Amino acid sequence: MTHIAVVEDMPFWSEKLSAFIDRYASESGETFQKTFFTDGYSIAEDYRGGFDLILLDIKMGLMDGMEAAGRIRERDGEVIIIFITSLPQYAIQGYKVDALDYLLKPIDYVTFSLTLSKALRRVPRKGDDFITISTRGGVVKLRWKDMTWIESQGHRITFHTTGRDVDTTVYSLKELEGRSAGKGFSRCNKGCLVNLSAVDSVENGFVRIGEASLPVSRGRKAEFMSDLTSFMTE
Repeated sequence: MTHIAVVEDMPFWSEKLSAFIDRYASESGETFQKTFFTDGYSIAEDYRGGFDLILLDIKMGLMDGMEAAGRIRERDGEVIIIFITSLPQYAIQGYKVDALDYLLKPIDYVTFSLTLSKALRRVPRKGDDFITISTRGGVVKLRWKDMTWIESQGHRITFHTTGRDVDTTVYSLKELEGRSAGKGFSRCNKGCLVNLSAVDSVENGFVRIGEASLPVSRGRKAEFMSDLTSFMTE
């Protein structure tokens, strides 16, 4: 599913874009989740990510689309932005915020569908292969396959990945265990969810992942070893 934000202060165009998205979904078989905003401020001020594509009107009252895009880019370098405008000279400035394209009003469905198709080719066909998390510094998209293990300490969750560690307080380990189902993860103890593909060895009651040694609890040992054996023999 592709999550689209529509940021448009004119109800006519907001409804028109919604109808275009629905028509495209019907014709293509793609699925979309739509979220609507009536000005740039409402999306940019407390931006938490989670969008694959933003359709962003440029000329709005409280905060124009160009300023909103700049603020969004400070927190999310991956979301696709398409500007909507009746003044193409403004849309040309989109390169400053790495906008993919712009739609010139009045928008017809053929132009919209071609632009949306272009955008969808840039959206990772991720299903649930990515997770988007909010951090103090912004928004981060992490690939499940890049995670080595996930650690819970109080209200803090740390994603240990092949490149870095990322902290957040957005999720609980129980929720992440559910979201990682079928992706090759298993708990070795109350506070650690392990990517089984990252396991180097299990010895003397510890799971070794690179330089890390994670204890295997008695209560989790049988299930963890069963999950690991199944994963290794698939």
